[in-house]
Amino acid sequence: MGLALGEKARARPRFAGESSFVVDLPRCACEGLAPENVVLLLARTVVMRDAREAAVIVTEAFRLLRGPERGELLDLFLAWFRLAAAWLKLNLEILEDRRKMARLDETGELQPAMEEFFHPGFESLRAEAAAEGAAKATAEVAAEAIAQQRELLQHQTERKFGVETAERLGALLATIDDRSRLRTVAVWIIDCAHGGDLLARLQGSA
Repeated sequence: MGLALGEKARARPRFAGESSFVVDLPRCACEGLAPENVVLLLARTVVMRDAREAAVIVTEAFRLLRGPERGELLDLFLAWFRLAAAWLKLNLEILEDRRKMARLDETGELQPAMEEFFHPGFESLRAEAAAEGAAKATAEVAAEAIAQQRELLQHQTERKFGVETAERLGALLATIDDRSRLRTVAVWIIDCAHGGDLLARLQGSA
């Protein structure tokens, strides 16, 4: 991009050209670069967490890079932002109209407008994350309950029919995730007079 990165960008390795460097963007986002530094704005796109933060980033970049002499650099920045925001599914329609962005900036409405455009995408992401978290928690609770039910059945079998039958039962129960079938096995443990009968019933019901 031909940016003046300063001493923070003097690290190796370098690539083609003296203005190309490897930059750790998440690290830059946490370090004390000047607010008007374009690299800082690029870095912040990697760690932005909400619509307001995304709006601030784009607004600051637009103010820093607007003007004919920096138009290509602004194009590059916005292209980067689109890539960084792709997984967020943000509405980026506002970025297509530079004149509208300029008018909104002149009236001080650019950042609020950006935030309004970006808000639904971040809210959708939060809702998806919450749903996934709830589903995962429910699945983990159900799996734990089944594991405990299997353990209890094996323990009951051991007390009535001995260790060998209990171990063979445990191997069969490991393939059963249906709690209603496990309840049926509990009834069979009570009804069967011999361990072989219990194992036969379970094998026959597979």
